[in-house]
Amino acid sequence: MLFALVSSTGCSGGDAGAVPRTPDRAVTSSESPEAPETVSADQVGPVSLLAEPGSRWSPVRAPDGSVVYADSEDLSLKRLFPDGEVRELLPAGSAAGFLHMSPGGRYVGFAAPIELPPGSTQVGLYGAAIMDLESGEVVAARTREGAFTHPHGWYRDGWGHDKLVVSEWDARQAGDAMDLHALAPDGGFAQVARGLPLAHTPPQFSPDDHKWMHYEDGVGNTVLVYVESGWFHTIPGLRSPAWTEAGLTGEVDGQQVRVPLSALMGDRTHEED
Repeated sequence: MLFALVSSTGCSGGDAGAVPRTPDRAVTSSESPEAPETVSADQVGPVSLLAEPGSRWSPVRAPDGSVVYADSEDLSLKRLFPDGEVRELLPAGSAAGFLHMSPGGRYVGFAAPIELPPGSTQVGLYGAAIMDLESGEVVAARTREGAFTHPHGWYRDGWGHDKLVVSEWDARQAGDAMDLHALAPDGGFAQVARGLPLAHTPPQFSPDDHKWMHYEDGVGNTVLVYVESGWFHTIPGLRSPAWTEAGLTGEVDGQQVRVPLSALMGDRTHEED
């Protein structure tokens, strides 16, 4: 689904024969696997991913310096080790990109194609899944008929458990609203919030506790979510939001501003019961 789901006949960039496409809706995001990755070794570890631009999607670094990525040639999930060894973690047709490494580095969340024809890389709908890198097993997955279940990143709950934050958007509905859920490595799946505006930019989590999340809604506003409780708030006119040393900042009418989170929490009109 991610992130701007807009009416379109397809996605630009790359070989059409190897690019996942979504019927009637197009993914337009900097995190989109359709865009060739340009990732330096400094960003992901002591290995280079530049030999075949565009063939390795959403690379994430593991604690041992290896890199886990989705292979655009066959949608397999692979792991590239510092010595150059490449190991297949999941077979062809298993991973559609959008990888996110858990804070402890044990789990990786990713988008998993739904009902992909054998040998095809034309992804329509996809769900979310979690792999345990220690056991090599997929320990949790979420799919829903007719819906995109999109992984966005990890947060740690009040009990110290890491959970993958995913959004669900029903491709058959007329409205542009999504629900937010938390998928746990033990298979638990719980709703966080419902009826949020669709994300048109990759959601970004607060760097310290990962409990806050923000994104732009595509019509000039920023949506702020407190993942722990499901509270969310739309900040009218705030563009280019970013987490900085000063907290959450952004631009309003071309002026840089700081967003007081504590003040916004006073508006709980969208808090889930």
